[in-house]
Amino acid sequence: MTFYPSTQPSFRAKLIAAALFTSSLLFGGLASPPAAHAETYSSCLAAISEDADASYDVALAWYAQGGGAAALHCAALALTELKLYDGAAERLEELAKRPDAGSEIERAQILEQAGNAWMLAGKPTKAAAAFSNAMSFLPGDIALQLSRARIYLFAGNHSAALSDLDAVITKRPFWGEAYLLRGRTHRLTGKLRFASADLEMALSKGAAAVTTRLERGLVRQALGDLDGAREDWIYVQGAASPQDPAAVAARSYLAQMDVNVEPEVGAP
Repeated sequence: MTFYPSTQPSFRAKLIAAALFTSSLLFGGLASPPAAHAETYSSCLAAISEDADASYDVALAWYAQGGGAAALHCAALALTELKLYDGAAERLEELAKRPDAGSEIERAQILEQAGNAWMLAGKPTKAAAAFSNAMSFLPGDIALQLSRARIYLFAGNHSAALSDLDAVITKRPFWGEAYLLRGRTHRLTGKLRFASADLEMALSKGAAAVTTRLERGLVRQALGDLDGAREDWIYVQGAASPQDPAAVAARSYLAQMDVNVEPEVGAP
């Protein structure tokens, strides 16, 4: 599937960062976690960046010896480092069902990680299901709802995305990213005036300027405001590093626009 600029790296970063939330999560349901298990878990995690294959083998051997939830979690992270996202997501979902997975909050966090892994695997339908399962543990969590909206948007389920985004904005009307995503949803469904209004709100509420103005350029172009679109994309080029996916997209949009510009008098 095609990810929006800068999205795929962020999903991987979120999965790794959120997953490394220390052994206290996985041992949270135990009255007195065995010190040897905690030490093995920390060692297993530390080895992932150096040798994910070896860390995965360690996790499996440890699981066979009774490592439980912590061993499964380390194995999932090792699979993530190896970019075997399907396997990582499956193990995380298996982990969330275990009696030793911790509290409802912790199970929701694990399912959120599973959803991110499914996204990296290019399977947004499974990702959305994982986030829905996470929300069954934390039904009032608007961060999970925003993430699910993003996944619905990637999957092309615009009505479901809009429903989630409307709910998020109602609960937190100052969240710029929610307006950005709703603006993108409106653009993709042809509601350009609504999209324009939401993107202006996104900028005023602190959404990332590079991402928002890249999106606003598309809306302005669709509305016939070519000068405005050009202004936004030139801004993106200047504000982002040349290798940033947003800058790459902005260059592409500008090049496509220039192909259709009538040459000036005397131009070669």
